Amino acid sequence: MGKSLFHFIIFTTIITTILAAFDSDFCNAKMSPYYRAPTEMDPSPPVLFFDNFFVLIESKFFDTKIVETTESYYSQQGEKAYSRVLNKATPLQIWVDANRDEVTFVPDTAQGQACVDSIIESSPISALYKIYPDPNQEHFDLNTPAAVFGWDIISQKNVSYQGSNSSRGIPTDLWYTCEYSPFNDTTTFTEWQIADPSNLVLPSIVHDNSQAPTYVLPISSKVTYKDKSDPRNPVERVMQIDFTHFSKIQATDRHFLIPPNMICANSPSSQIPLPKMPNYFRFRGEQILVESPNPPALTYTIEEYSHDLGLFIQDFISVPIPYSLNDKSYSRLVTDFNSGLTYSLDLQSGSCLVNPVDAGNVGAYPLAGGFVQMRDSSQFFDLDSTNYTYLGQNFVEGRGIMCDVWSAYFSSYSPDKMSNTLYTWYFASASWMQAQGYQQKNPIPVMLELTSNNRVIQFHFFEYSTSPSTARPDLSTCYAQDNTMNIQLFVFKARYDQVYKANPIGFRSGFVKAVTAMTSLKSGLRIADLDFQPAPNNEIQIQFKLLEKPLMKGDVQNTYDPAPNTQIFNELSDKINSGVFSFDVQNPPSESPGKQTVYVRPNSITQLSDADVMTFTITTDTRNSDAHSKLSSSSSSAGYSAGSMAGIGIGMLIAGLLIGVLVIFLVKRFRGGNDGSGISMQKMENE
Repeated sequence: MGKSLFHFIIFTTIITTILAAFDSDFCNAKMSPYYRAPTEMDPSPPVLFFDNFFVLIESKFFDTKIVETTESYYSQQGEKAYSRVLNKATPLQIWVDANRDEVTFVPDTAQGQACVDSIIESSPISALYKIYPDPNQEHFDLNTPAAVFGWDIISQKNVSYQGSNSSRGIPTDLWYTCEYSPFNDTTTFTEWQIADPSNLVLPSIVHDNSQAPTYVLPISSKVTYKDKSDPRNPVERVMQIDFTHFSKIQATDRHFLIPPNMICANSPSSQIPLPKMPNYFRFRGEQILVESPNPPALTYTIEEYSHDLGLFIQDFISVPIPYSLNDKSYSRLVTDFNSGLTYSLDLQSGSCLVNPVDAGNVGAYPLAGGFVQMRDSSQFFDLDSTNYTYLGQNFVEGRGIMCDVWSAYFSSYSPDKMSNTLYTWYFASASWMQAQGYQQKNPIPVMLELTSNNRVIQFHFFEYSTSPSTARPDLSTCYAQDNTMNIQLFVFKARYDQVYKANPIGFRSGFVKAVTAMTSLKSGLRIADLDFQPAPNNEIQIQFKLLEKPLMKGDVQNTYDPAPNTQIFNELSDKINSGVFSFDVQNPPSESPGKQTVYVRPNSITQLSDADVMTFTITTDTRNSDAHSKLSSSSSSAGYSAGSMAGIGIGMLIAGLLIGVLVIFLVKRFRGGNDGSGISMQKMENE
């Protein structure tokens, strides 16, 4: 560390690190000529500094003519400190976390920012901030703000009040101190200019509380010490320090958080493996995009990923503005990797657009020849151990969740990555999850942050769950209605309350999987309005619509020619009537692994007319707060202005074009590619 940089740290902490034994002669020579006997009218020594404070410091060395400015944030309560030294040659940032025994230096060198880490004991910061081990030796404690300012009554040898004075035109009390610091073995003589805030008109709230302590307002100090680095030629040095903007802050001030690209504290000795994600998860997403010079763009989504069913569902939530839907899903994008098709549903018009899955879809993994396949759960979150480096643990700003952090910087553009962008993933730490009572083994994603020169994107995860939802999208408006079949059948020797109601998700999922496995029906999305009701003789009635095959061919690699309804109905009838059609109801995740096998009664399958179909509206779709699972297509919808947003894993860009009251989105994920259509949700199926 060069001499100039060393001076910066001095300025940051207002004390020096020059080694010397206690110099009583120096102290007496400085104090004696100005000794003044104390009187009863003298103020008390100024020891009350804010526990959590910010101060801007301007420091001048008289002999070198160096002038430096430092922003300093300090929290004795939070055991954290942050200083930013503004030096034209080598700017420096310092983070200190006493609880976690971390010190991080980030000097801006000619080669860019360089992160230098150390533990407190081996760092000069331990002396500069007067950090000491706590009595239990479990961690370190930051000293009092008064000690940090150099006004440590315990170690001071002389204190003398010199009367009223002024500094920069501000009325002050002048104090002389000669202090010996055992932390750095240095004796300093300081002329303090301290203001009493009660004697000043300040832009602050006045509290009528005469018993409240009076905090001091440091204005300036002149520090003199003897530099004995060369014992044969000791040199007396003087520096002037001006304080301004001294103010109280919160212990959780954002400046105490280390930016992800600067986290290197304690340099993790081993690469912690990336989290393993389950094959099913869902969550609510909140994304904020700040891109100069545009105003911030806020987007809400509800997303569901099911690798077993080959489905990825995205609901885009309207912006909560006057006269618009408020936190209601007004658009839906359903990607079916069984058929290789994407369905875009529009609530306002009831229209549905069907297209092959675009390679830029966040759930798609591009293959050769223009084909795609569904990303597995790890690929979906873009967790690549060859690119991402474990950075240790850090808090997510504003949410107070301790997270394990992984980061990667990508300099060149690819279909999966934005160029010159830092990707940082935050997953809740095991200790935090345990403290909150989480039982699941898989970690919870908390935030994805993308940082580039003029763009910052934060995507926050809320209500993350691995418990499957009972809701499935109704795509009946995407198919030819004339060829839709209404089908009814009965499960026998199974009471409704004991089998279905005890585990509706497992029952529904098991039935759909069995139909797709035992017939030519490859996609469960062609099963619509799936409904279960109690029937006499310990049976369960099942009704559903079988949608006709789509006219468009998908683009999955293992593509197939969808079978027509008549073929599927005949295959299903043969299996049921022969007595071999059964399905497994897997135990819910909260119970021990297990299953119950149920059978469909032979000869119970029939086709119903539209008039014979029973319609029930007893289910609430967990994606919405509506009281019914079917949403009216006449509901109003309002679009929001064009913006950009990052989706899951990599993110996406949306440009909106307002046509009447409809919004047509051109969706472009940061993984690259387009997935655009007029999209909104038509309705949800019944339970």
